[in-house]
Amino acid sequence: MSTLRIVEMSSEYALGVVGPVLIQLWERGTPDDGARRACEEAESLARSPHPRTGSLIVVPEDAALPSPDARKLLSELPGKLGRGAGVALVREGTGFRSAAVRAVMTGIMMLARDPVPHEVFSGTGPGIEWLLRRLQLPALDLAGGVDELRRDFAMRVSPQ
Repeated sequence: MSTLRIVEMSSEYALGVVGPVLIQLWERGTPDDGARRACEEAESLARSPHPRTGSLIVVPEDAALPSPDARKLLSELPGKLGRGAGVALVREGTGFRSAAVRAVMTGIMMLARDPVPHEVFSGTGPGIEWLLRRLQLPALDLAGGVDELRRDFAMRVSPQ
């Protein structure tokens, strides 16, 4: 069982923390208020006693693109992590659009001058593995945290 702490949940996204990792699940979109809240939580993690921090960003294949303001806010998030070990951006999907979006994200990240290493992935498994290596925390149940956050999000937006 993960030690997920849910930070915020809406009809579009969910934010949670497992250990020193901020999980951003942009399930249906990335509203400006959600981007602001993610940045606030990154700043909070930077003040935590964890020696290194990170973020796992999960964007499903059919999620709406963020607004220009949300993109600007989220581009500043890695710098807010403090002793950031890495940011893993997972753009899910196998189609042409998802591959094109991952290529654009990779290009943007290459041009960014972030102090935090970052990588783009097509699935959560490889993204989690990369981030856990960067954090040097192989036993952290980050996958369980992502699963739990997704379950809680699904329950919230489509209650039984």
